[in-house]
Amino acid sequence: MDQLRKDLITIKVYEDDSDFIRELKKCVLCEQLFFYEFYERTDWEGGNDPQYRTWIPVQDKDKADMLSKLSSMDLLNFSGIRSDYPQSARKSNHPRWVVR
Repeated sequence: MDQLRKDLITIKVYEDDSDFIRELKKCVLCEQLFFYEFYERTDWEGGNDPQYRTWIPVQDKDKADMLSKLSSMDLLNFSGIRSDYPQSARKSNHPRWVVR
């Protein structure tokens, strides 16, 4: 995941909250655009907050703007890179491609 953070720069910010982030990112190596979402559900009891990250490749800013209006659940209908940190996990899983 560190490599993704290093290779993707933020082009546009749609949401910027401690538990909900949405951005348009661009790869510094190939210039591919990605719609990015970070979503965290607060666990007020156990403190092990589940976290979800999604990177959806997009062709242009307009496509990213459209994705920014969808719910987190709707984004699951798109192919992309996903990394989850379930509440029961000890650490985040490695990013993986999910094809829809």
